[in-house]
This record gives sequence, C-alpha cells and structure tokens, in this order.
Amino acid sequence: MRMPFLAGLTGLLSIWMLAGCGDRPVVYEVRGQVVEYIPGERRVRIRHEEIPGYMAAMTMPFEARDASALDGLRADDVVRFRLHVLPKDSWVDGFVVLSNAPVAAPEPPRLDDPNAVSFYKEVPELAVGDLLPDYGLTNQLGRPIRLSDFRGNAVALTFIFTRCPLPNFCPRMSDNLAQAQ
Repeated sequence: MRMPFLAGLTGLLSIWMLAGCGDRPVVYEVRGQVVEYIPGERRVRIRHEEIPGYMAAMTMPFEARDASALDGLRADDVVRFRLHVLPKDSWVDGFVVLSNAPVAAPEPPRLDDPNAVSFYKEVPELAVGDLLPDYGLTNQLGRPIRLSDFRGNAVALTFIFTRCPLPNFCPRMSDNLAQAQ
C-alpha cells in the first residue's frame, strides 16, 4: 500500500542523482561576437545573443578555465561556444569561429540624453572624494531611506542586475555583501 510513496521517492532520488548533487554544470550553446580578448588571459568579453530560458542578450566578460580555450580568438570574431554553469561558478570553452566580419554594435546609451528616464535630472558629475547627493532610496523592506540616514557609518553600495543569473557576477556580489553583513 505504500507503493505511491516509494515511487515518488524513487523519482525524487533519480532527479537528484541526474542533477549530480550540483556538481554537473548546465551547458548552454551560445553565439556572439568577441568584443575584446587579450591573448594569454583567461577572459574574453563577448556581445552574445539571448540564451533562451537563461539570460537576455548582453555584452559581458566570460572566463575560461584554461586560457588555451581562447587561443586564436580576435576582436570581431563571430563565435559559437559552450557556457558551463554551476551554482557558484561558470566558464566557457568549445569556441568555433563562424566569421570575422565586423557586425554593427548596438548604439550605446547616451548619458546626456534629455529624453532618458531619471529621477535626478540635474545631478552634477562627481569627482573622486565628492560627497554623494542625499538620494532617496527604497530598502529591502520597501521603506524609504536616505543616504544621510547612514552618515557616520561605514556603508557598502553596489548595483546589480536583477536578471543576471551568471554566478560569477551579480549572485556572487550579493553573496559577498551578505557575508560582509
């Protein structure tokens, strides 16, 4: 009479074993264009297409576990590659150069665009060492706060993309801040 429970438990164990207890990466096939690569480094910056079900199209750095995985890459190469993702790490490999024809880059946002959305239209450019204006923010509890509320205290601020799933970036920064807290 306990067969449904055992069948469910067996199914759950099978899923857990297939997932490899988190030690097997999820692998995505990605297409993009090399924006920057410095030979001998393990990092390459790529403007990539959307990775369906995982990440929007964007330009970002990727790291290879082995620098030789990036050998032969040049700026403007259109490439196909594999992105391996674990809960706390990611890396790229398997690069195939599809072409080396420069592709028009999307126009970068204008910082002085008068039509851009901004809550602070008249913010002067700050120099290193300048005090930040007393901006109003919303905390994690949805309550308003001001930077002046923290005067006299050590404060760490960072800005993360809420849709950045790559564990080497926004999730890692959030983890680091949580540990510091």
